[in-house]
Amino acid sequence: MEQQARYESILTFVKPSAGAWDPLDGQPPIRGTIPTISCPSDINSKVPGTEMTRTSIVYSLGDAINNNRDMGLNSGIGGRSAFVRNGWKNLAAIADGTSNTIAASETKVSNNGDNREAGLSAMNGVSSLDTDPRQCLDYLDSSNIKFYKSTYTFGDGSTTPDTYEAKRGCWAFDSYLNFTAFCTVLPPNTANCSNGNRAEWGVYSVASRHSGGVNAALFDGSVRFIPDTINCVSTGITTPKQVTSGPSEFGVWGAMGSISGSESVAP
Repeated sequence: MEQQARYESILTFVKPSAGAWDPLDGQPPIRGTIPTISCPSDINSKVPGTEMTRTSIVYSLGDAINNNRDMGLNSGIGGRSAFVRNGWKNLAAIADGTSNTIAASETKVSNNGDNREAGLSAMNGVSSLDTDPRQCLDYLDSSNIKFYKSTYTFGDGSTTPDTYEAKRGCWAFDSYLNFTAFCTVLPPNTANCSNGNRAEWGVYSVASRHSGGVNAALFDGSVRFIPDTINCVSTGITTPKQVTSGPSEFGVWGAMGSISGSESVAP
């Protein structure tokens, strides 16, 4: 990663006294830009050295939705992603094959949120996402689906995102889903929705400043361009919902996310 200075600052770092909600915010180990995770096409991914490091790279939760914040701690969802909370998996767990399974992709990086661009913000308090995640798309402006409707009221009662709702990519070292994760459920460059507040489980999409799609890294180390038009709903399913085993209900995109769905489709 060519981050020797950062590595050395971690070795010598002395944590400040407890009391602040986030005593590490702005401290040497987690501030400044890391070029490897900063997209050249997204100016918001580059911040002054005194602020927390931002990231254009987000990790995959597969096609899991319900309780995906606690991936691996709750029965039934741990098999949908290679990344689990307080644990790890090896490549053998990726039964669908490393060349068919997505590991990471992109997000637009928020500038602490003063606009309604969908790739930067998450809708709060959207219930039943695991039984009908497509309702998240209802918040988008039909005339420009990369933005939320101007009439939508955010979780704090205002008509603009607050600083927590709109922090996609802002905290590279924070595993809250709103900041650093995504699901292979909704198409790229669409909406993000949380079942509760920013820290809760939900549907988080990928987004980029590239035209027509996003880049995605697979577990075999390859990188592919995923178009906004990628199939996200399997044929014949009226209302796709989360599954805990077997093939994904979210088409080719969902199949790329699940690590052991036994899907026959490949992008």
